[in-house]
Amino acid sequence: MAFNNITAANLMKNDFINLSEDAPISKLIGKMKESKAEGAVVSDGTYCGIVTKRRLFKTKIDVAKMKIQKVIEKCPALSESDGIERIVKLMLTSETRMLPVAKDGRVIGVVHALDVINELRAVNEIANMQAQQIATLNPILLNERDTIAKAMSTKGRLSGILSFRDIVEKYLLKPVNRKGASVSRGRSASSSFSPEHASMLDLPIAGEMSDVVVTAGKKDSLSRIMQLMEQHSLPDIVLVENDRPVGIITIRDLLKQAAAQKQEKRNIQFISMPKIDEIDMHTLNNSVNEAYDKLQRVVQSILSLNIQFKEYSAQFGRTKYEVHAHFSAPGLTLVATDADWNLLSAVQGAMRKLEKEALGKSKWSYKKKTYGR
Repeated sequence: MAFNNITAANLMKNDFINLSEDAPISKLIGKMKESKAEGAVVSDGTYCGIVTKRRLFKTKIDVAKMKIQKVIEKCPALSESDGIERIVKLMLTSETRMLPVAKDGRVIGVVHALDVINELRAVNEIANMQAQQIATLNPILLNERDTIAKAMSTKGRLSGILSFRDIVEKYLLKPVNRKGASVSRGRSASSSFSPEHASMLDLPIAGEMSDVVVTAGKKDSLSRIMQLMEQHSLPDIVLVENDRPVGIITIRDLLKQAAAQKQEKRNIQFISMPKIDEIDMHTLNNSVNEAYDKLQRVVQSILSLNIQFKEYSAQFGRTKYEVHAHFSAPGLTLVATDADWNLLSAVQGAMRKLEKEALGKSKWSYKKKTYGR
């Protein structure tokens, strides 16, 4: 099936956790532990919202006393006919990796982000990109002796990764004693957040992180990254070079790339573009596309954005770049120029000036309409 024709009905799974608002959180946790689910749907005949492991971790809860209604996330529901574009958009705006599918107010299935990512492998424009083009590079690395509030590595070499899943499964489901050891599985989890127990955020991460980490190289294709995510049911992949972590790529990174691919074609023209590497070109395109979309929102329409480059050689072999940006819309023409020794800085400077000009023109136009000036 063509990527553009995929709907929620094609992606949704019918096996999901469904509980009422009045159900105790302890029941929710038990079901999530059994099924290793990312979250659960909450409904009392009609759809109420969802609960995720991330929300449970961020909320101070008393497992023995609290009801599910205290941790519900108000997340929009999909219809069976919703296409892949809307699914991606809602996952990004709602910051969730699962979306319920409802029919006549009743939840009939759930769409997971990993299922969406799997379909992206058929989109060549995304699948053939290199991981480093959309990854977060140069991640902050910490020592194993650091606390759970921090995360990962020994002397710069990758030794593990700590996730919300690790924390929730180990410390929401089992209490922790003062020495930092997990209590045996036979004991109740109802006192997980009792003052008698040490704060889990103060515990060292060495014994809590996953020491089996799925990794890839910076130049691996996104197709390979998505394959690893699906194969290991992981929301993120660590990028390594010489056994050292140099970046991380997440499901959200991939969803954002999918959203960018679905954008309406922008009328942007580059004139006399200097030769730059693929990574810088990707960053430059992102900056220009973001500015274009902001301008479009301000003026409500757009004709074109032309960007012309000029290079000036200076002493010691340095090159200075001058960027001229020309933006046209019905009844409005804007021009901005910026120069810098760094090409990307010059482009971003010109884009900021265009945005500022557009906002100023828009406010003046509003005043003229309102006050008849």
